[in-house]
Amino acid sequence: MAKTYVAQSCGESYSALFDRGGSDVKLAIAQGSFRAALQHFHNVHAPGTHPYESLLHGLYRSAAIRMFLITHGLPHIEAAKNSFRSALQLMGPASILRTKTIIGFVSSVQLSAMSQPQTNLRNARDLVVARGALKAEMKRSDTTSVVFGLQSQEAESATTAENGYSQELALEFLADPDKLAVNINGIMDSVWEWKTFSNENYASYKLLALRIEQVDRQKTLHNDMKKRGGARTLSQDFDEFEVRALAEYGPVVILNVTGFRSDTIVICADKLHNVHLPMAVQDGCEEQYRKLKQLLKIFEDEDIPRDRWDVSDKSPREVFLWLWTAIVRPILISPPISIDRRLQGQRPRIWWVTSSWANLLPLHAAGDHKRAAATGEPCSILDLTESSYTPTLRALREARKRMEDCSSQYAEEPREALLVAMRTTADRRSLLKTMTETDTVRFFINAHFVICILREPYTSEVINHLESCTIAHTASHGAIDNLDPMKSQLLLRDYGKETLSVQTLSEAQFQRCQLVYLSACETTVNQDAQLLDERIHNSGGFQIAGFPNTISTWWAVLDDECVDVAKAFYQGLLSADMDIDVRRCAKSLRAAMLQLRNTRKSPLIWAAYSHSGV
Repeated sequence: MAKTYVAQSCGESYSALFDRGGSDVKLAIAQGSFRAALQHFHNVHAPGTHPYESLLHGLYRSAAIRMFLITHGLPHIEAAKNSFRSALQLMGPASILRTKTIIGFVSSVQLSAMSQPQTNLRNARDLVVARGALKAEMKRSDTTSVVFGLQSQEAESATTAENGYSQELALEFLADPDKLAVNINGIMDSVWEWKTFSNENYASYKLLALRIEQVDRQKTLHNDMKKRGGARTLSQDFDEFEVRALAEYGPVVILNVTGFRSDTIVICADKLHNVHLPMAVQDGCEEQYRKLKQLLKIFEDEDIPRDRWDVSDKSPREVFLWLWTAIVRPILISPPISIDRRLQGQRPRIWWVTSSWANLLPLHAAGDHKRAAATGEPCSILDLTESSYTPTLRALREARKRMEDCSSQYAEEPREALLVAMRTTADRRSLLKTMTETDTVRFFINAHFVICILREPYTSEVINHLESCTIAHTASHGAIDNLDPMKSQLLLRDYGKETLSVQTLSEAQFQRCQLVYLSACETTVNQDAQLLDERIHNSGGFQIAGFPNTISTWWAVLDDECVDVAKAFYQGLLSADMDIDVRRCAKSLRAAMLQLRNTRKSPLIWAAYSHSGV
């Protein structure tokens, strides 16, 4: 063992010299010394028989990774990967270093994949191995986000491999975000493998129990999809051409945010593309959401005049600028979209599929709006695109199919519009502009629809009319339930007894309605951190109930602006032949938001509104 210790000491000395500013040669000597230490060690102890070997592997692979970062020499990163594999063979399933070692192995695989793009086939295979190791580790620790954080890069490597390696592998990343978010079976296995109720595990145990209970309660949200397609994987439901067909009207951007890394898959009509977002990791997204939430609370509590919101010391400009620089702009200027190379006036439609904390960030309003309004410079997403959201690829496909069915099956029948006005609601402040709002909507659509206005109706009345209407517009209070998002609801006259809740909507199917406009506070909000990927909120409930288009809100909205946005929105739905065209929803809402933005009003006033659907 003496030779082992000497070689180890030599390696540590040269590594320290390199840290003090020495040349690459010193680090190379350190790596060689650690490799010699391992060789001498194996002359005395067989591989895998002594725990000291793990320490030597750690020193060796650390030097190898550092050499790779300096020289980009493939042999160095291959040596690091092999060292990680050897170290894992030494560790039992209970080792506290096991998860860290696996993640280190994943990091070395990703470094190799990013730095050696010419070896895409091998990269894809290595990424599959890395993800497999992490999947196995899920039974022992919480590495779920790391597992699925790999899939973007893995899919890119697979799709760009010259020999077309594994189309199914490339499509696997595109599975529904709620399936990426958590593996319930894996979590349950980890719970039972603990076999103890120590204080250390109790909090996690409680959290997992709550998560599983909530997910079980939400299963009805997916019944419609399952009846149509069965319990199938994405690659069974879509082939590559069908995935690309979803981008017929514009790119579909799948944003996968994890604590490990964040990436997007940009689906275009020609192929699938990967865009890495180094700034948009989970902690950064969570921080921006909390900043935005705190700003909204401050403005409400301190009663700051609305015309001061964008120039006060607590300006929200920083949050929307971060969304622009960290997420949206890198995607728009990436080769798949190349927004900076498009002719002036060419605005692509973009559909966003988000995950984790990105579900709470208003990507549709990212940008430097103060500068854009003052100079006309296109430095925001509003200036360049028309944005929509969709929960999943399947949801987008289903929404388009429902839209086609509604347009064809009921084309010859009279179109009905339901307008709901809740001026007064028990235990809530009065909404004095609701009648003004519904009258404004009626003015623009009266020539095209049979109008039904319900003033302070009961839940049953609204549900009955939803079954026959083409457009529904509700002006009311909205309520979110932080403990059980399925109880989030629109507040009608009998909301204490009967509710128009997410649960109620998930049990219904409305065949005719093409659009619902939810003019109420926080109708796209789910504040349960454990259910971020489930999209359990009022807008999501209407989508599950069969509405192919929803206009909803991300936070509290102001009475006067509710009227202004509704007026501009329905005016924008008028087509060239002066008919109401619901397919213009995204275009019309963008115009309404731009109209308010260009009057120098704060994004906190107009950015609350978004479109989901076709």
